[in-house]
Amino acid sequence: MNIKIESQYFMNIVSYSTLLKSNHIDFSLCDSFRKMSFRNRCVISTANGLLSLTVPILGGRSVRSSFSETRIDHSAFWQERHWRSISSAYGNSPWFFHYGDSLELLFRRRETFLADWNLASFEWLNDAVGASLSVGNAPDEVESGFWDLRDRIRPNNFQDPDLGPFPTYPQVFEEKIGFQPNLSMLDLVLNMGKSTLDILSKFPAGKI
Repeated sequence: MNIKIESQYFMNIVSYSTLLKSNHIDFSLCDSFRKMSFRNRCVISTANGLLSLTVPILGGRSVRSSFSETRIDHSAFWQERHWRSISSAYGNSPWFFHYGDSLELLFRRRETFLADWNLASFEWLNDAVGASLSVGNAPDEVESGFWDLRDRIRPNNFQDPDLGPFPTYPQVFEEKIGFQPNLSMLDLVLNMGKSTLDILSKFPAGKI
């Protein structure tokens, strides 16, 4: 199975689980940047509920560039804020001690383009869980033999039960806010560590 999908910032669990079952992945970089997508945001769990972390884009809501040309706005010191939020949310998670240092180094990495930052976050996830995925960059057209999954999962539907079944696992704040499905892969990795691939292998690809 070959998959075409949008580049995402610390991809959600269902999307990543689906990619694990693919032969080849093409990240779509030539289509226009789309607002209200996971291209520049991810969702984590905190003591106060879910938190959306958004990478600011130069041009903001008026940006019209292709995704490959979409530039990050570093003026708001977003990396420092995201890292503080992640370390605060997951500092007591079982695997933060193991992954925290490499994750902090990633957030010191300054990329000009959103596509490069997303790829860096994707590669960090692959290294963290020990996954080996064949990845390329796709043209805007859907090539023959590719399953087009662009924007199937969005910030307004990512926990829709119809996208399940969702993998379940212990979460840091589960007793306080209940289990939260299909968050960023960061949540699964920092809670379950080296068991991540085993957990995902037991669930079919989400219905996306």
